[in-house]
Amino acid sequence: MLKIIGVLFIFFGIIIHLFFTHYDGTLIPYPALMHLLGIALIPAGIVFMLYGSGKMNRRDQLVQTQAHNYLKNAGEKIIVDLDNCDFKSNSYEIEIPDISTQYDSFEGPEHRVKIENVQQSMLTYILLSGSRTESFQSPVFPIDLVSLKTHIIKKEIILYIDWKDRSNYYFELIDLNVSAG
Repeated sequence: MLKIIGVLFIFFGIIIHLFFTHYDGTLIPYPALMHLLGIALIPAGIVFMLYGSGKMNRRDQLVQTQAHNYLKNAGEKIIVDLDNCDFKSNSYEIEIPDISTQYDSFEGPEHRVKIENVQQSMLTYILLSGSRTESFQSPVFPIDLVSLKTHIIKKEIILYIDWKDRSNYYFELIDLNVSAG
């Protein structure tokens, strides 16, 4: 809400500033005051936008932390094993221009470009309970497939599932302090 108010303040501040910069009429008694008001609305809008985005991020983090703590304390705890997992790799390569040298557009993209490999992987845990089969998809972890399997072998990935709502679950990677849900 504060971000919307901030955008509106900036918008109206710019409009008022532009209007009263070239205003020569006599209908509005203090045009200089209105011009200053328009200028003052712009930084006020920026403050509202920054405060609003920071407050939402802190609130979201607090809610997520509380949900994870609830699942850790009251949920079903499953140590993930290799037998019930399917793995997917989301790794990719990205070309990063070398900014230390000037880029010449005639040389093409193969010159002065550094290729960086980004390793990502995820798993799908399949839980067999009686006649039911449930699957839980992890978020993308910032490690490669071999490292992910190594963490599973070391029993460093834990799945927490809510007893009441089975769609509410959370994967925790203990070793890297990387957790997602």
